[in-house]
Amino acid sequence: MTTVIAIKCKDGIVIASDGQGTSNTIKLKSKKIYGINKFVGLGGAGDSSQIKFVVNQLEKDLKPNECKEFEVEELLQAMIAKTFANLHKFKNVDHCSNSGYYLESFLPFCPDILIITKVKNEKGETFYLYRGGFGEIGRFKVKTSDVFLVSNDFEAIGSGSNLAYLVLNQQTRMYSLTNKKLTDLPLSICIGIALYVISEVKDIDSLSGKDTQIAVIDKDGFREIPTDEQPNHYDTMVENLTSLIKDLSNNGKMKEMVKIMLSTSQTTIL
Repeated sequence: MTTVIAIKCKDGIVIASDGQGTSNTIKLKSKKIYGINKFVGLGGAGDSSQIKFVVNQLEKDLKPNECKEFEVEELLQAMIAKTFANLHKFKNVDHCSNSGYYLESFLPFCPDILIITKVKNEKGETFYLYRGGFGEIGRFKVKTSDVFLVSNDFEAIGSGSNLAYLVLNQQTRMYSLTNKKLTDLPLSICIGIALYVISEVKDIDSLSGKDTQIAVIDKDGFREIPTDEQPNHYDTMVENLTSLIKDLSNNGKMKEMVKIMLSTSQTTIL
């Protein structure tokens, strides 16, 4: 498994993951973040070959639009959903039927995917985060594919997702003292936050490890952040947080900040 997170920022979206692929007891380096075209990128959790299959299929389906920026978000989402539906039919429904077993008992193709996109229309440039996967829905647990727009400020998938949520919520509480959300912060700071979150998860989750992979989508489109540039973004985040703590200390809010950092639910403690 793995850990993949995406954070919405003021001027784009950052996506990050660990770089470890685990097969039984063997841990290898594995790529988990891909650029589909200039305006679409993704990160995947699960079987690396299945993630690559999703990447290849999206590249094929979106190829006619690779040099043209989408102007209608609903159209882009519909195209991505169609790709997932076709993969589900081919890799799950047809495969189960041809193999002679029930789809309800097994889901052979089941990667979990985060997709970041940029849309440009009369309102300007807007960035969207989707989550796509293959699972169960409805009262009768029907196996199907699904792609939906993420409304939260961040999302996480993979074996370390619960740990990532914990660290991201802690970061959110810290910045809330200045009446800011993660979506109010620039990419330069959110990249540092993403690096910190993945690092924390790798220290605890044995299925997450190796180098951190990170990419962004902003006004210039999708691009990956090279490993040698990552420390600069981390330092930017640290400097900003240091300044924030200093200001809070001068304003007499240090005790309030410590309480927020240490408690997940102040009402249960106080």
